[in-house]
Amino acid sequence: MSTQFSWHNWVARSFARVFTRRLGVLFRRYTNGAVLNRHALHEEAEQLRQSNQDLALDPPAQVHLLMTSYVLAGYRILQDHGLSPEAARALLQQAFAGMGRRWIWLFTWLQMRLARNPLEMLRQTARRRARTDYGATFHFSETGNAEAFTLLVHRCFYYDFFRRNGHPELTLIFCAWDRNWADAIRPERDGVRFERPTTLAEGQDACRFVFRRDTRPQNPA
Repeated sequence: MSTQFSWHNWVARSFARVFTRRLGVLFRRYTNGAVLNRHALHEEAEQLRQSNQDLALDPPAQVHLLMTSYVLAGYRILQDHGLSPEAARALLQQAFAGMGRRWIWLFTWLQMRLARNPLEMLRQTARRRARTDYGATFHFSETGNAEAFTLLVHRCFYYDFFRRNGHPELTLIFCAWDRNWADAIRPERDGVRFERPTTLAEGQDACRFVFRRDTRPQNPA
């Protein structure tokens, strides 16, 4: 248990440092040289983390809480700097979704290329991550057969946090992060097609991650 907690604590500390640095760079570019008040961002994030500590039921939730606290804090601080809500959301999405993009895309691409059965590999990966990476504040179920499967997210920490704090629309920033791995799946090469037709953030009853075998002729490129 202590090893797991240390790992999640390390991830949380790394996220805070990298995210604020990325957001500061993007803000400076957007404003042609203005400096983001990182101290105020850190203070706001810590206040949010403390006031929502009851949501952190386990080590993964501690990481979820820190990430959502920093995104909401960034949203408030960017508007304090004069940005519109739309501009603030766009910068936050760019900062958050870009974290680890290259390595996540490359890892997924490599998994797809090495898998004998890419659909089954994705199924087992989804099950393992649902079981080990997300914790008690996410609820999942699965439907499917040998040709397709759907992973459903019935409860999402990110949506619960932002809805509690009055900004459920910020959940879409976390939804956009999924493109980091989803863009590495190419139906014409891998024989698998992915779509996410519904999300909790858009007012639906669940997020649906749908993976289907694609039987059209494949291009090995």
